[in-house]
Amino acid sequence: MSDPASSPPRPALVELDIAKLRFDPTNPRLVGLLGPRPRQDQIRRALIDYAHADYLIPSLMENGYLPYEPLVVRPEKRGTHVVLEGNRRLAAVLALRDSSDEAERRAFQERELAHLPCVVFAGNRDQELAYQGLRHITATRDWPPSARGAYLEQILQSGKSLAEAGRMVSVATPGIRDALLVRRLLERARELGVTPPETPRERELLNGYLGDAIRRTNIRLYLQITEHPNPLHAPSVNDTRLKNLITWLSGNPQTGESPRITTIWEIPILDQALGHPDAARAFEEGESAVDAAEQAGAEDDRMRALLSRAKVSAELAAR
Repeated sequence: MSDPASSPPRPALVELDIAKLRFDPTNPRLVGLLGPRPRQDQIRRALIDYAHADYLIPSLMENGYLPYEPLVVRPEKRGTHVVLEGNRRLAAVLALRDSSDEAERRAFQERELAHLPCVVFAGNRDQELAYQGLRHITATRDWPPSARGAYLEQILQSGKSLAEAGRMVSVATPGIRDALLVRRLLERARELGVTPPETPRERELLNGYLGDAIRRTNIRLYLQITEHPNPLHAPSVNDTRLKNLITWLSGNPQTGESPRITTIWEIPILDQALGHPDAARAFEEGESAVDAAEQAGAEDDRMRALLSRAKVSAELAAR
């Protein structure tokens, strides 16, 4: 049973001026998308371009802001509040306020959107992280891979152990380690001069593909990964092979190379190829994952089915 003294105070429901609301620069979804300490204008643009906050505008114009799901905010200095939950909704309201479309600006005024219902979160940082984990890790509003990694990193940075973090979010220690390993590898790739994908969707796709790849035995052996006991610290990795893998998964804008792995079900085929020295060399030299994996020999029915499916897809694409 939890200690009553550690429970957060009862939340207060208030109406707050949107001019005094700030996007949360530590929000794991935004950190995963934009990196640490994004600016307010960067966050607002990303919420429109990537999180599609503008999709909420027709409902706001028609129905106003429904009070049944208030923003969750944390008080800051000088009377401002940071939005812990509802950044996307705030971006949509601001888009209406600042719109060049007269009908949208009129709806902002008529629907009285200058003030929004907010629940003021009065708990400490640990309680805030626990709340976000309940909403987005163990419940239905799942975060994408980059946001999950950023959130788990924040828990460990707050002083929690791996075991404590796992209990907070019902994620096993290997799952936490894998999520943070992806972050460390992407950081290392940037240090090596690998240009990240241009769009948020492509960056999220790379995050997901890399997360799947590093869970596979042959790919880990190929990368020569040795993890640090503390997953907040960088692992040992073969830099050349890491650059290869990132390029295969997402392409290289600097050299004009296109991704060579274009669907997640090709990753086990790549794993098969990298488990055999000749096949790995063939793939490095430009052969397709399917052709390289066939050199290694399909080990089971599932792999043979994957190879067959990939060959058919390649033949259809070539027509």
